[in-house]
Parts: sequence; C-alpha cells; structure tokens
Amino acid sequence: MSGLRASGKSSVISEITLDAVESENNVGIFSGELAPKNFMRWMDLQAAGRGYTEPTQFEGYYNVSRKYKEQIAEWLGQHFFLYNNDYGNDYRAVAEQFEKAIEEKKLDLLILDNLMAFNILCLSDNKFEAQTAFILDMQRIAKKHNVHVLFVAHPRKAMGFLRLDDISGTADLGNAVDNALIVHRVNNDFKRLGKQMFGWNDNNPLFESTNVIEIAKDRDGGTMDYFVPLHYEIETKRLKNSPAENKIYGWNKSDDGFLNVEQGEIPFD
Repeated sequence: MSGLRASGKSSVISEITLDAVESENNVGIFSGELAPKNFMRWMDLQAAGRGYTEPTQFEGYYNVSRKYKEQIAEWLGQHFFLYNNDYGNDYRAVAEQFEKAIEEKKLDLLILDNLMAFNILCLSDNKFEAQTAFILDMQRIAKKHNVHVLFVAHPRKAMGFLRLDDISGTADLGNAVDNALIVHRVNNDFKRLGKQMFGWNDNNPLFESTNVIEIAKDRDGGTMDYFVPLHYEIETKRLKNSPAENKIYGWNKSDDGFLNVEQGEIPFD
C-alpha cells in the first residue's frame, strides 16, 4: 500500500484490522507511524462508530468514553496484537519477533506501517539491495507461515498523478508483491491530474468522494487502474462506502446479533 501524506493510509489500515477481527481473523500490527496510544485512540473511534463518540473542546477532535473503550478492548481480545515500538526497529530482530508472533498467535494478517520505519541496512549496506532483501524476506515469511503480509511503502515526490512506479526505492517492491493499493485524497491536485491522465470530466463520481483506494496491481485477477470511492467521517475517522453507511462491529452486538442499546438511546437511527 502506498499513498501521499494524509491520503488516508492509516485509516484504511485500522479499518482492515477491524474487519479482520470481525471475521475472527488474527491480526498483528507494527506501527512506526503512530505511538500505540494514538493508534488505539484512532481505532477506538472507528470501532465505536456513529453515536458512540464524543466531541471535545477542540474542533474536529473526538473521543470514545472509557466504558466503550473497555468493551472494544474486550472484543478485540485475542484477535489483535500491536507491536511494542520500545523494542526497537532493527529489521532482523523485529522479523524474528514477527515469526514468533505468527506461530504463537496464529496470525492470519501481518501489517507493517511502514517500510521506512525499519532499519533495514542490517540486510545490506546498499539501500536498494536492502529493500530487495526485505521484500524477499516478506515473501518467505508469507509463504512459510501462510500469512498475508501488508506493508506500507512511501512514494517519492510525484510530479503527476501518483502511480505504482512512484514508490520510493527499488523496483522490486512493486514487482514482487501480489497486490498493490494506492490511497488517494480527493483534492484539487487529484482532480486536475486525474483529468489529465484518464480524461475524467468534472462530473466524475469519484470527485464526490473524499478519498479513493486504487487497485494498482492484482496478480490473480489482473485488475488495475480501478478506483473505489470512499467518504471520510470526521467523528469516527472512518472511510465509508457511502456517507450513510454505519457499520456495527461485534463489540456492540449481543450473542443473538441484535444491537446493544443503552437505556435512553434511540434504538433505530
């Protein structure tokens, strides 16, 4: 996964995690971008959803009450594991812990955010050779343990519409992976450059969204240049399929599948 700064990569990662947990898959995350406290605040907002976040004294800044945080934490339970950054970022040492966690926690998905957060020069003194060694080791881990690995690679400063070739570093990063996603923020540059590259007109439905996920590579299906529009909700930090979408996660459901509604709350909204 790649994308320019503030494109929504972190939101996508935490929502992928929540959906994986909802499906009872086990997820491990290395987050070099956000401290664990900030990562969990972000995830709590997304897991809580509309109606369970509270505005603060700061405009655009929302929180989840402790009661709901505890329910969310219990739901995440044994399906979600966040790497403690205090143990360092030397790739060889971290990779050893990854493999241990994959085996012990029976991980189905390992997310690394991001490549630049690792010290990979232990793999080679040459930056590009080190990146090649990294991606080959990720392939080895994925195949050996039958686990899906998602990692974030930052792009170079692109002069045009961001493409897979703009990912910073060796070409092996884009060539070796099975799938590649690019997260775009729908701003004036996205609209202007999209019109130039793809011939989009002003009425393109993508322009009504706030963010877009592009399927840039799909080894199995062959899909490419496919854009999925999303809509950002500031109260929950969710990227939604439509502005009206309100996904309910398992922490807020009873065993019979019904919504847990607090007394005094509106049961249908």
